[in-house]
Amino acid sequence: MTAENQNTPSTEKPTTQNRSTMVALLLVFALPIIIAYSGWWLGWFKDLSTVNKGELLKPVILLEDTGLQYQGRDLLEKDLNHHWWLLYVAEDKNCQHKCQVNAYLINQTRVALAKEMDRVEKLMVNYGEGFSEESKLYVAKHFSNPRFNWIKRSERLKPGYVYLMDPLGNIMLRYEAVNTDREASFRGKEILFDLKKLLKFSRLG
Repeated sequence: MTAENQNTPSTEKPTTQNRSTMVALLLVFALPIIIAYSGWWLGWFKDLSTVNKGELLKPVILLEDTGLQYQGRDLLEKDLNHHWWLLYVAEDKNCQHKCQVNAYLINQTRVALAKEMDRVEKLMVNYGEGFSEESKLYVAKHFSNPRFNWIKRSERLKPGYVYLMDPLGNIMLRYEAVNTDREASFRGKEILFDLKKLLKFSRLG
């Protein structure tokens, strides 16, 4: 056996140890996040009263089951652009008072996230024909220009609710829409509570 061959094991062993150490460190940092996010989705903490303020949807509504449309076709995951979404399903195409209050609600909730607000976008939809051009111009001017879409079909997305959708298109929470600015303040705190927690534990978006 040559001197070169005798030295080979001593150069490989530290490399193997370094890889093992790196994997162990990655697990140490990633495992709490994985456990926390999995716990939310799988309901491990469902008996705790502080788990969520919104209504937990079981099963989760998948993107392909929403009927959401975008540019004349079904909305796809790539259209979500790696963002979380506050989704309001309106009850009319003209966005009268109730619709405007909820446009205000999702806008102010996003703003309240401060440095995390860039991870969240706003989407307003209704059934069938979308919003009138006049209502879109009004809402865009007063409530920081949310995206507007419409729903072709859905058995689970109901008008009169605000939904929370993750960057993969999964909708897991919903909140009753509000009728007044005073109600919007209270509901906004509830949505913010849940959204902050999800953004903290998730590396999505």
